[in-house]
Amino acid sequence: MLHCRISANMLKTTLLTLVVSMVILLIAVLAMAFRPLFLKKKFPNIHIGGNKALKERGITCATSQDRAAQNQVKKHNYKYKTDNK
Repeated sequence: MLHCRISANMLKTTLLTLVVSMVILLIAVLAMAFRPLFLKKKFPNIHIGGNKALKERGITCATSQDRAAQNQVKKHNYKYKTDNK
């Protein structure tokens, strides 16, 4: 049989490393969440549709462009079907 023995010193070092890592991680998460949690500010709108400069250039997101194109095709097909009856 194989027995693994972990010394008390090794266990203390491992636990200390784990605790220090968790504290660093907690500080990092709180630093990233500081503005929305504590200052009550909204997240910035980074969507293409919310960008004024891109709107001025006529640039929209691909989803919006696809939706508009699908609506045009549906209107055209409906008009074509009603005209040919």
